[in-house]
Amino acid sequence: MSGQLSATDTLAARAAQHYELLRAAVTQYAERHNAAAPLTDLVQMIPAIAEIIMAAEAVKAAADAADRALRATLAAVMEDTGAPSIAGPHHTVSLSRGAAAVIVTDEAAIPNTYLTTKTAPDKAAIRSAISHGIEVPGAVLANGAPVLSIRKRQR
Repeated sequence: MSGQLSATDTLAARAAQHYELLRAAVTQYAERHNAAAPLTDLVQMIPAIAEIIMAAEAVKAAADAADRALRATLAAVMEDTGAPSIAGPHHTVSLSRGAAAVIVTDEAAIPNTYLTTKTAPDKAAIRSAISHGIEVPGAVLANGAPVLSIRKRQR
């Protein structure tokens, strides 16, 4: 039973840790949103919306980190304790053996039969050629879509 209690403590601690990190990120998002909501001047709104975007990115990063950490912790606990598949009202949690993975220890020793060769257009060379007035059949230069850049300033 002590192993089960330890597993429970481990899961609860990890969940609490990520809850706090995610809650802090969501709070920052809400604060940024509330600060921007009353703005009507475009010059003030643009940096405020940029702050909301950065806060949203922080929420996503915290959620992704929580997902990875909780999945890894749950898998380790289930493996350590031999926990069976558990069915909940909306999901089933189970641990299965992963597919066998090939690990190449010496690429030079692999026979040619087991090697692939991939050819792809050299876009840097094509861009350079077209930029210098050389026609490259099958390729043209196109204007890229605008890219929004948001950089955090050092204060």
